[in-house]
Amino acid sequence: MKKILLYAILLLSLATFTGCKPQEQIDPRISQLRNEIFFGESQNFKLSAYCERREDPLESDGVCGKLENYLVFKIDFGKSQSAIENCSISFTLNGKDYCETFEYKPLSSFLFAHVCVENLPSEPIDVCIKGPNVNETLTLCSVKNKGTVDYFSALQTITNSNEDCKKFLESGDGELRIRLIDNDGYDYWYIGFISAEKTLSFLIDGENGEIIAQKNGA
Repeated sequence: MKKILLYAILLLSLATFTGCKPQEQIDPRISQLRNEIFFGESQNFKLSAYCERREDPLESDGVCGKLENYLVFKIDFGKSQSAIENCSISFTLNGKDYCETFEYKPLSSFLFAHVCVENLPSEPIDVCIKGPNVNETLTLCSVKNKGTVDYFSALQTITNSNEDCKKFLESGDGELRIRLIDNDGYDYWYIGFISAEKTLSFLIDGENGEIIAQKNGA
């Protein structure tokens, strides 16, 4: 009986890693990992914070450079366009204060601020938004669903069904970009396989880990 149980465990382990190297061999090739999203809103705006560890600068050259921790804030004022210029965000994380001005782009209804931080947050964070027509503090909380599959499971789904991606990982060359995406409360994973010549991109269902879409690009 013990031999049968051990054999079953062995088969399960082999099935788990078919087509994909162990995670500790994959992670050093990830040039961007967005594994968490925080969100908050007031009567005047909606604010998202994308927590990611990424190379800086972020370049699609097939090489994973030096990684930094970033909080990427996206603010949406909706129809209140009078508040979008000269707007800043400040917050305290692990005892350190941060402040950054949002980048204003005339053709966009959103503002973005990229803040390099020592550590990414694991709990809700309080932020202050200031501008000519706004001065508010709000709490940002995680919107990642508890049942969302982890990024490595999503990666396994791809490599188990796509021979090119399997060869990509086996070669040891190229970089990976992995981003959690929230869309009205539903989670997805974007996973990009980037070499010096081309990019293979996939959209994964965050609930069941299935491939929804695939795109091949030069």
